[in-house]
Amino acid sequence: MCGENYFRYYVGEKRELGGRVAPEIAGETVVITSARYEIKKRYTDEIITKGNCEFEGDEFSAMLSFDEPGDYVFTVYLKVGAEEPVEKADICVLG
Repeated sequence: MCGENYFRYYVGEKRELGGRVAPEIAGETVVITSARYEIKKRYTDEIITKGNCEFEGDEFSAMLSFDEPGDYVFTVYLKVGAEEPVEKADICVLG
């Protein structure tokens, strides 16, 4: 069910998921000025939830939990200066 590159959760488990934005040029400073997320069911694109991420400097995170088993896509929309990078992660929720 879960692919090897999926983050694994269990129904009802509450856990933080996040990451860091790496600079394009070594030594540059990255500062996130806004971060929001969406979680969609894989294959149907049904939006399960969305919200704002916590962020500080070059790191972002969100506290996630799931009510149903299945495959999901966690998408983060960031604002870093004039850039608006999008990060995605696959999540597998087990019953």
